[in-house]
Parts: sequence; C-alpha cells; structure tokens
Amino acid sequence: GWLPQTDFFGLDYTGVAGNSSLCNDDLSWVGDPEHALLEDLRQTYAPEDWRPPRASNARTLVVGQLMSESQVVGFTQYQTFNEFIADSIDQLGTDQITVRPHPLSDDQDEVLQLCRSRGLEVSDPKEEDFVSALSKHGSVYGITSTALLEASLLEVSAMASGECPLLSHQG
Repeated sequence: GWLPQTDFFGLDYTGVAGNSSLCNDDLSWVGDPEHALLEDLRQTYAPEDWRPPRASNARTLVVGQLMSESQVVGFTQYQTFNEFIADSIDQLGTDQITVRPHPLSDDQDEVLQLCRSRGLEVSDPKEEDFVSALSKHGSVYGITSTALLEASLLEVSAMASGECPLLSHQG
C-alpha cells in the first residue's frame, strides 16, 4: 500500500501516486513472465469460489480512503470523503452507486449515516469484507485507493479519480 500503512508499502525512485515512475512508463517491458506472475498473484489472492461479477451489473462500488494519506493530500482536489461522494453522485447517479467508507476512517459511522439519510446504498466495512462487497458490483470507483488495485487484480473494472498509475493506464 501507500503511506501511511502499518505493514507493507512500496518505494518508487521518483515519488508516490501522481509522481510515480509508473505514471509515465509505457509498460512496454510487461510481457509473458509478468502476466504469469499476475495470474499467480490473482489465484493466491482470490477466494476459492471467486467469480468476477458480470459486466452487466451497472452498480459501482465507491470506495473510501483515509483523507490524510499522502496521495490524497498531494494528488487530488478532495478535502473530505463527502466531497468525493458528491462528485461520484454527479458522475454516476444515486441509483448507480454503493458507498463504502474506508474501514479505518474515523468518520466511518458519520459517512454511513449521511449516505443512508440521502437514500444511498451503503456497504458497511464492519459487516461485509471488501471482496464480498466487490462481488456485487460491476465496477469500483475511488480516489487512489489500493482497493482499486485489489479490484483490478480480481478482474473488476476500476476507475481512479486522483493522479496515480491506475489513472495513467486506465483502459
């Protein structure tokens, strides 16, 4: 993950998020060995009974992020997760999204309550793990969250809003 992380994080010689070397890399070096490694990683990460959700599932899982993270502070326009939710509604519509706050967010309960009061569908991290929530959605939208990388690993369409390698290489 990116900083702050409690266990693992990567270092890039040019920077994080929008300054990462991967943002400007054409990825021409990626070949069969890297694809095989990706498939091995996918098999290790995915639950035994995992099946990617049908592409016809139009709902998008909007994932939260700790707003104090370095890539949010330096590479997005958002000051709060609620601002991102408002943009998500503008782009995707209220009937097309499910909001999932970051499981370590201090305002998780407040975000869930606000979303429910506005009639938005929610995924509570205390009641449902990420992969279970992901299995019900055709895509995931986030700022620069590592949840986007997890979704990509599990072959679920992931869209990023903040400057990050995923945004540089979407599609």
